[in-house]
Amino acid sequence: MLAGLTRLKLLPAGLLLIGSTLTVQMIYLFSLGYQLDKLDKEITLASIPYECVAKASSCLKSFYQANTCLMAYKLTGDQAFGGFFVSAVSNFKEELDAVSGFMKSSPDTISPETVSSTEKLGNQAIESLTTMKEMFENREQFISPVQLKLIQTTAERFVDDFFSKVAGSVIATGEGQQRRLQTESALRQMVKIMLVSGFFISAGLSIASLIFWIGTINRRIGILLEDSRLLGEGKPLLEVKGGCDEIAELELVLHNVAEALKETKQIKLEFIEFLNKTLFSHLDSIQTTLEMGVSGDFALDRKGRDRFEKALLSTKRLINLINELLDVHKIETGVFLQNRCETNVRQLVESAVSEMESLAQGKSVTLAIECDPFVASLDAARIHQVLINLISNAVKYSPQGSRVSISAWRDEHALEVNVRDQGGGIPENFLGSLFNRYQQAQGAKAGTGLGLFISKAIVTEHGGAIGAENPTEGGALTWFTIPLVVQDEAPPALC
Repeated sequence: MLAGLTRLKLLPAGLLLIGSTLTVQMIYLFSLGYQLDKLDKEITLASIPYECVAKASSCLKSFYQANTCLMAYKLTGDQAFGGFFVSAVSNFKEELDAVSGFMKSSPDTISPETVSSTEKLGNQAIESLTTMKEMFENREQFISPVQLKLIQTTAERFVDDFFSKVAGSVIATGEGQQRRLQTESALRQMVKIMLVSGFFISAGLSIASLIFWIGTINRRIGILLEDSRLLGEGKPLLEVKGGCDEIAELELVLHNVAEALKETKQIKLEFIEFLNKTLFSHLDSIQTTLEMGVSGDFALDRKGRDRFEKALLSTKRLINLINELLDVHKIETGVFLQNRCETNVRQLVESAVSEMESLAQGKSVTLAIECDPFVASLDAARIHQVLINLISNAVKYSPQGSRVSISAWRDEHALEVNVRDQGGGIPENFLGSLFNRYQQAQGAKAGTGLGLFISKAIVTEHGGAIGAENPTEGGALTWFTIPLVVQDEAPPALC
């Protein structure tokens, strides 16, 4: 049954598990109730003889009261005693019926003949009391001492016979009473055992069901989490466990998504291969042709050269975009390799600044270098790319005629580079996502939003950190640090 739970939906499986536990508990409660009912019946039967004796004593008490009232009525003539007599007789009848009822309720131990003779004695006593009442009401009739003695003897005989019958029936039930007591004791012991065992069985079933249910769900959710992690890392997923519930459906969805991602990744790889092999060759050819036109090889007039310059700028931007997309692909596939070598940082900064001079001159922005000549181990081409991205952003958001400072230095542990402008600073709500993919400051009209993302990946590959902030003096500051290679590592190659 437990194995079949995995072939159901979660709700039916849970209801089936809970229903099975409740069914066992209901069967146990029914059995316990049956045993308690038997015990109650045995207790009731065991109490019958004692109740019978108690009612017989009460019955005899009422009989004596009736006799006493008759005697007092005869001697005093007071009608009140007559009323007491009627009440005592009524009570006597009720108690006599109760005695008969108790004796009849135990037919297995008190014979019907005993019950019948007891009822006959009672009826005779009632007739005797009625005759005596009629005799005493006749005030003119003389009652001799012999008659009184006879009445007294009759009453005593009734008491003896009646009590003998009842007591004899009780004594006769002694053996049966003993058996009932033994049965009652056994039933009590059984009920105690059922209560204790029922508690542990119920608790055990509940705990076992809970452990099974939670364990099964947790294990399968753990598989989903592991599949999700593997999916995020681009690794093959675990084998499908199967099933018909919602978790199995989620597992199947994850595997379908993995297959779709695999197909998408293959399409992406084919597209990147197309960009790398086919599109670049055409763009290189177009760029070469446009450069020739701008340099005057085609004897174009000024208007023609201007158009060629615009086309060349667009081509360079397109080539730059493709290069950035290729870099993002390398970052995602983990082949964003470093080619560390001993690099003159001063020359590297000067090279980047020189490349940005034309952009800065267009906005009358001054580029200032603060860097002493020193050597550090890094991937020169990639760090040059980072410097270009940071400086171009600083120039782009700097006001006309302002200054952009590029400073670099090394301490005992790391190379540190700062690029600072005199613009309006970076919006506070943009600082936290500045280096995310496709992020651009509000109002930006050009760019892909990939430059700073790629810069962060380059610095991270070097084991460093990159960030941005708004200094209190104004402007914006972007920075990065790269830890230096320790002495006991293999010496880097020379550039």
